Amino acid sequence: MKRLAVALTLALALTGCTKEGAEKELSRDVLPDVTLGELQGDGQVDVASLRGPLVVPLFANYCGPCRKELPLFERLSQEHGDEVRVLGLNWSDPQTDKAVELVEDTGVTFDVLADPQGETGEPPNPRIGYLPTLWMVDADGKVTYREAEQIESYDELLDLVEEHLDVDL
Repeated sequence: MKRLAVALTLALALTGCTKEGAEKELSRDVLPDVTLGELQGDGQVDVASLRGPLVVPLFANYCGPCRKELPLFERLSQEHGDEVRVLGLNWSDPQTDKAVELVEDTGVTFDVLADPQGETGEPPNPRIGYLPTLWMVDADGKVTYREAEQIESYDELLDLVEEHLDVDL
């Protein structure tokens, strides 16, 4: 009986059914409280203060799928930048010169923040499983979508934006 009680306690702790686990899950709805610099500039941005509708593709120079999907985000920015802002996040990529090359090679003109140390994904609440990852942020600053996935088509991206940011494109 004692083993069963220990096993149940452990199972509850591992599934996040504790106050601590609940707080961590809730914090996935907010942007990380860090200040990051621009990839190609001198400006600084308080990430937690960002408001949407905002689409944030996370990428790195070493990520092949990221290279393929960045032009989709550029197209979104060009065609619907008045309705939805696109802000790139070069994540956990200390080779800034290669990240700049990637941005230039893929034709990206939207703003990109640099997070060379991966500060936006640090414990206790990892926000990033792998790359590419996509965040969407509503007008109140709430993260309405956070998934590690590759966007395969422009139509898929438009559908996700309309669904999670409540906009008509």
